[in-house]
Amino acid sequence: MKATVHGVGINDLIGKYPIKFSECYVYKTWKKMLGRCYDPKYQALRPTYVGSVVCDEWLWFSKFKSWMETQDFEGKCLDKDLLSKGEKVYSPETCVFLPNEVNVLLISGNKEGKAAPSGVSYQESSKKYIVSCAINGKNKNLGRFECPKEAFVVYKTFKEALIKQFAEDWKGSICNRAYEGLINFKIKE
Repeated sequence: MKATVHGVGINDLIGKYPIKFSECYVYKTWKKMLGRCYDPKYQALRPTYVGSVVCDEWLWFSKFKSWMETQDFEGKCLDKDLLSKGEKVYSPETCVFLPNEVNVLLISGNKEGKAAPSGVSYQESSKKYIVSCAINGKNKNLGRFECPKEAFVVYKTFKEALIKQFAEDWKGSICNRAYEGLINFKIKE
């Protein structure tokens, strides 16, 4: 028996799975991934996911489950951005599991239509560019600058060093592909 999820995912394990799907972390991860790509309500709240897709293989729950069970996923988040460099495809080649504190650090602060570079905001009252970086939910102020390019260099240098430090801190607890991706991570202007 098969049931579709978000109109595209095929749950081909109905009647063959020993636990309730609502209690299964693997199933919930698969369903959330499909929702990011195919749920218009989700995409309305998070437009960065518009255009994201799941590879054909992972549209089948059994195939996603087989892949996920070969990964070190306990207490980690599914990430497609670290290895894919702007691609919008969830697949075995583009995805890894990362600790949440690392995953949220990779989120770009760059918003469409924003005049200042990523990690930089302009403060009208001081006529300066403010640099900050969120770390574990807390904002770290990195300074105020006259020039947006100078501010961005400070942000880029700090964040890339921080991500490399996280890679070292988590080495051995994340897969080698994730470690290499973090070590080689570069912020785009």
